[in-house]
Amino acid sequence: GSKDRVVKVWDLETGECRATLSGHTGQVRSVSITPDAERILSASDDKTIRIWEARSGRHLSTLTGHSGLVMSVFAMGDGRRALSGSSDKTIKLWDLDSQRCLTTLDGHSGEIWSVAVAHDGKRAVSGSDSGLLKYWDLETGESLATLKGHLWSIKSVQITPDGRQTVSGSQDTTLRLWELDEGTCVGTFEGHRHQVLSVAISPDGSLIASTSFNDETLRLWDLKAGECLQELTAEHHESFVSVTFSPDGTRLITGCAETSNIYVYHLSGLHAAPQIDVARRYVNAKVVLLGESGVGKSGLAHRLIDDEFVQTHSTHGMQVWPLDLPIEEDEAFEREALLWDLAGQEDYRLIHQLFLDETALALMLVNPQKDDPFAEVGDWEKALSAAVPRDIAKLMIAARVDVGGVRVSRKKIDRFLKEHGFAAYLETSAKRGDACSDKESGEPSDLKRLIAEHIAWKDLPWTSTPRLLAELKTAVLEITEDVALLRFAGLEQRLRQSLPDETFGEPDVRTAVTLLANHGLVLPFDFGDLVLLKPHLLNGYAAAVIRAARAHTDEIGCVAEAEVFRRGIDFEGVERLEHSDEDLLLRAMVQTLLDRSLCIAEETPDGKQLIFPSQYRREREIAEYPDVYVSYTFSGELATVYTTLVVRLWYSQEFDNKE
Repeated sequence: GSKDRVVKVWDLETGECRATLSGHTGQVRSVSITPDAERILSASDDKTIRIWEARSGRHLSTLTGHSGLVMSVFAMGDGRRALSGSSDKTIKLWDLDSQRCLTTLDGHSGEIWSVAVAHDGKRAVSGSDSGLLKYWDLETGESLATLKGHLWSIKSVQITPDGRQTVSGSQDTTLRLWELDEGTCVGTFEGHRHQVLSVAISPDGSLIASTSFNDETLRLWDLKAGECLQELTAEHHESFVSVTFSPDGTRLITGCAETSNIYVYHLSGLHAAPQIDVARRYVNAKVVLLGESGVGKSGLAHRLIDDEFVQTHSTHGMQVWPLDLPIEEDEAFEREALLWDLAGQEDYRLIHQLFLDETALALMLVNPQKDDPFAEVGDWEKALSAAVPRDIAKLMIAARVDVGGVRVSRKKIDRFLKEHGFAAYLETSAKRGDACSDKESGEPSDLKRLIAEHIAWKDLPWTSTPRLLAELKTAVLEITEDVALLRFAGLEQRLRQSLPDETFGEPDVRTAVTLLANHGLVLPFDFGDLVLLKPHLLNGYAAAVIRAARAHTDEIGCVAEAEVFRRGIDFEGVERLEHSDEDLLLRAMVQTLLDRSLCIAEETPDGKQLIFPSQYRREREIAEYPDVYVSYTFSGELATVYTTLVVRLWYSQEFDNKE
């Protein structure tokens, strides 16, 4: 299929075009052939799916029902049904003989770019431009799981022959391998320098093929090991846009954008060939420090990282350090850990939801001198469960025991640990080094050993990345210690100074930044060709905006966007940038809050308002039954709908009395 609105049928042996199928009035986005090779399905921007007789090229019927572009179609294993995904955010299951839509699957919040069905026809996977995959039961229409991990739009999905795993390709330049029944990411394939447009899995399930647009490459991967076995480029600097394996797995067929050429590659000896580039394969564990402000998180972090006591004030935003742990070696993958210190002030907790995903282990710090040291643990547990859908290990850490010991009984502690699923409890003192100093014990501290022991290393997703990209990512993180905001050109210049013996170009730098952004370690802006190397700064500004919304005179949880941009709110305690850089950061911060649905933008006669439902503080009770009752229906989360309505009506200039 092509932008020329036709479908062409090719003879792979002779290279001749056997038929041209005309009839679509829009671009043909996707083509699929039934397993018996009797029918061809084509999906188009004209909102239809056409069914063609493969032998004659005759048009048999047209499936209609989507209200948007049909982006993907998949002929199912029984040869009688098909699945389609559309820009109208729905998936439709079709009966090809009766041309009826059997069911419509709703649940995506974005356009659906790709769908795939398991060989048994019972389960399906879909990928959308929201960056989410969904796993479906086609017999019940139920969404079994939502798979989160990609930063940007998912362009292509395929299911392995055994139906247990799926592979996704994304605009964030990566491929991911997922375990479907567990709903977890198994591994990430890094190497492409631009968005991945198409993925395919070999019939025996051992290989993945992927295409990337601007980097003009097609890559072949070992599915299990994550190694890139071969990189192919077209003859005339063409961009590969689609790829598939032949049914017997001996050939690879790929189409190109600029010339509309189709290339056929014969596959042999791939597993015996050496990798095209030495890849670093590693597992990274994200360890987060949680707890109320002033409990001693930063002091404990400095003890874990530098093994020294540092008198600190309350952290604003967050800090991230590599954490050296006593880790058992793994023959397949390197193991490493990062320690994330998240500020405990209430204003930051909403923002920290952006950074709790992919947490491998949580250290919950409590103040043991309080009568009830567990009072605020519940809020952090809710934030964790919202960000991390799977169960993770949690350790309860009593901090600063040098101040006055522990006031609650061990029986009460043990009961709380059991009720809330904490794996262990440890009493520490960053000042004295109790249970957290390597120097004091002459070996890894009790806390480090406890952390290493309770990280489920075998369950964490691995990452396979080329040596050059690994070097660039490390160098970028080192630069973050000196500078906060850079244009890509300036970042590339600094990297050349840091890595004088390496050969790389701008696409490599952008890829390294994108891969770091996938883990929240840097933040590329959508404008100005800029990258924020210290994303914790965004947290500080965002917390100030949240405080302003909470401090609204009428307690309705909103703040004028214009007030934010002209610095009309209180930024006390925020690490500030220079004026010109701050302008850019403020705009990026507001866009991030909107993109992640932490606030809503609402136009009012007084200008655009940023609405934070979590900061609404007025009573919601109706004083008396109204004389006139009017009913409306809204969809969405209750607090969001309620607060948005209040703000919209508040600023409508239709009411004299605002109670």
